[in-house]
Amino acid sequence: METEIIPAKDSDGVGFAVVEMLEEILKYRETIKFAERCNRFYKLRKNKHWKNESSKLLSANLLGAHHQKTVNMLTDSNPTFNAVQAGEMGEDAQDALSLLVRVTDSWYNETEQQHSFEESVHIGELYGSVGEFMSFNPDINFPDGEVETETLDPLYYSLYPPKERKVSKSEAFLRWYPMTLREARRKWPEHANIITGDLSLLQQIGDEREEEQTRASGLKQIVLSSLTRWISGDAPSGEDSDELFVIEAWAKDYSEANGKPVYPGNIRRVRVCNAGEVVLDDEYNPSINTELDEETLQKQYLYSRFPVSHTHSVTDPNSPLGISDFEQLEHLNVEVNKSLSQFTMFKDKVSRPKLINPRDSGVTNDEMDNMAGIINPTNHLVARAIQFVNPPAIPGDLVTAASVYKDFFNEIAGSFNDVMQGQKKGSEVIAAKAIAMLLEEASRMVRGKTRNYSKMLRERGRMFLSLSQSFYKRPRYITFQKNGEDETIAIDRDVLQIPGKINVVSGSTLPTSHIQRREEAISLFKMGTIDQEELLKKLDWDNYTDVVERMREGPIGQYIQKLSMIGIPGQILQMFKQLSKMDDKEIERAVKEGKIPNFAQILKQMSGKQQPDPAIQEAAQKMQIEQSKVQISAQKAQAEIQKSMAQAAKEQADIELIKQKIESEITDRQLRVQEGQIKVAGLELDRDNIKIQKAEAIARIQAAAVKKGRDDKGGYDERGMASNNQEVK
Repeated sequence: METEIIPAKDSDGVGFAVVEMLEEILKYRETIKFAERCNRFYKLRKNKHWKNESSKLLSANLLGAHHQKTVNMLTDSNPTFNAVQAGEMGEDAQDALSLLVRVTDSWYNETEQQHSFEESVHIGELYGSVGEFMSFNPDINFPDGEVETETLDPLYYSLYPPKERKVSKSEAFLRWYPMTLREARRKWPEHANIITGDLSLLQQIGDEREEEQTRASGLKQIVLSSLTRWISGDAPSGEDSDELFVIEAWAKDYSEANGKPVYPGNIRRVRVCNAGEVVLDDEYNPSINTELDEETLQKQYLYSRFPVSHTHSVTDPNSPLGISDFEQLEHLNVEVNKSLSQFTMFKDKVSRPKLINPRDSGVTNDEMDNMAGIINPTNHLVARAIQFVNPPAIPGDLVTAASVYKDFFNEIAGSFNDVMQGQKKGSEVIAAKAIAMLLEEASRMVRGKTRNYSKMLRERGRMFLSLSQSFYKRPRYITFQKNGEDETIAIDRDVLQIPGKINVVSGSTLPTSHIQRREEAISLFKMGTIDQEELLKKLDWDNYTDVVERMREGPIGQYIQKLSMIGIPGQILQMFKQLSKMDDKEIERAVKEGKIPNFAQILKQMSGKQQPDPAIQEAAQKMQIEQSKVQISAQKAQAEIQKSMAQAAKEQADIELIKQKIESEITDRQLRVQEGQIKVAGLELDRDNIKIQKAEAIARIQAAAVKKGRDDKGGYDERGMASNNQEVK
């Protein structure tokens, strides 16, 4: 029984399963008329509010203004990243987490991620939802490659099942995108002979979004016709176009082989074209690098996740496609358009003045051309009858209706007009604190959007870190500020194997009141809480570092610096600096005491006509004494070093002697052991000899006893034999 959403690799039904999922998605979207909604919102954003575009009906694009203001507000500032610990770390945990933040900030700025963020918010606010796809692209930033963020149009991607709202709970993720036939054959040369174009689909693709509904329907028809052709076995009739659609499916696959998962993290990617007839590739999770060990890969964020985020503008718990502001503001904008069109029509056609020219006036209509000349009415009574008809007054309800609808529009949209105009409830607002309060109120109106897009940025940061931990093979260099100075370090995937998670400070992308920050900086400077440099930095002053340096030197310092440019000797410049820091009485007392020579003495001293000043000579002697002390200290230090080196040499010799003694002792012990072994062997030999001699003695005794027994029995005759007994003295 098949339990996976896509059959096993190299099976006949792999491409068919992918196309079936796409067909199910398109059917669901056709039911809820999603493409129709997207096309309508796109036209409204472009100020195409009337079906008959050739008509002269007026439209005030309040929807477009609201959309642009919302996008600008949500993307006003770069996000503020931070990192938190996600595993065991050593004592340098804080430095490691700071490195993650610096790497993420550097990547965000270097690759212009804020522009990509603005594009995503633009699409999300227009259609109600947006997706972001993350991948490592080796073709950019050659030869290193770089992590790339792609904004996904909701018409060209979907989670599966089609009603699923969360990426973490979806069984698959699909996206489909056009590609030239040439590029497809280059990327998949093994299938080059069977890849064909899709003319019936691509003929209906245009630059304008209003053609996207036809494009989606055409895609569905291509899918269905190709399925029929695939099932029936009919070969394609030939290439219809130089473009085709690639359908890419990321699916959960829990298949196992020999008790182990076939796909790391249970993530599988399949890409097909020609409506499933051609399976371009079928591989494991491309978001991880299998060159790394399994334990390292399992710690990466994308090991078991799809590399995509799905974000709603306004969260809709009952729909996977979110809610767009255009849905609730569209009809109010229509009423504003109608009121303005009626007002314009009345102004242009009804309120135009008409001239009364009686038939018997004696003046033809052609003469009423406002050109200089003379007309001759028949008489003065007829002349008085020639006059303009008083036009009807423009109905006040038209202007009132337009104003009412506009106010309702702004109220429902949570518009930011109060902030832009610096007004609230008709009262003039000038104070920076009041403007900051208005900004805070506007931020509160979009709090839900802020949370959603902050989550999208958080996912982007975490997916970037995961991809860099796998594919940053070559060192990258990042520059950051540390203690007021630029510092550059090299990073690669080995350095980035840090168990940390990237977060985004919610609301950090919203605008802040620069006027308020400047006023706060001025107040803090007056209180002595911050210094001049920090104040000028907050004021965004040009070349503030040069200003701070000049302020530290003062006007005298700047003047002395100018004197140095014309070659004034340094001794005189030093005296000028010293005098600038003294008051008159101190200078007078120092001159009397001879601590400061007068200018003539300095000139004579410099010209060699007079002996050096005693004070200067004394200072020089003190300097020489200090130098001598330094030299003596250096000599002592050198002697200590030599003594230490000699002591170290002696200790080394003692160590060598001890080593030799130890070796001699080991040799003696070995000799003694050998000698002992020889003695033991001798004792064994003696013991064996004793045993032999003992056996021989016993044998002799036994033989003598036997012989004696025979003599006793048979008579032992000793006659004629001499005795061998000896007298013992």
